Amino acid sequence: MLSKNRIAIIGSGNLGTSIAGGLIKENFPPSNIFLTRRKTELLEIFAQKGVHIGSDNIKAVQSADIIIIAVKPYKISEIIEEIAPHVQVNQLLISVVSGISIEK
Repeated sequence: MLSKNRIAIIGSGNLGTSIAGGLIKENFPPSNIFLTRRKTELLEIFAQKGVHIGSDNIKAVQSADIIIIAVKPYKISEIIEEIAPHVQVNQLLISVVSGISIEK
């Protein structure tokens, strides 16, 4: 069941927080969500709902079953290089980054 999974959303700007908000609206447990972004103070509303927030992408990846990458296209290479050594074969990696091919 999806609600037993832990989801990390890397890059919790407009798109990332919209995904998190939709999950919560559909009764996904907030405590199973980890949001990251540089300005964590912008995620306080989610922290008040029980969502884990932070700026440590590696910690988020290590605590997740599903990893959603929602960063700006110019940041994708940097983020992939940062988290790649920590992604495990049993984790699902989803990108919602526009304009970036699978090959890239």
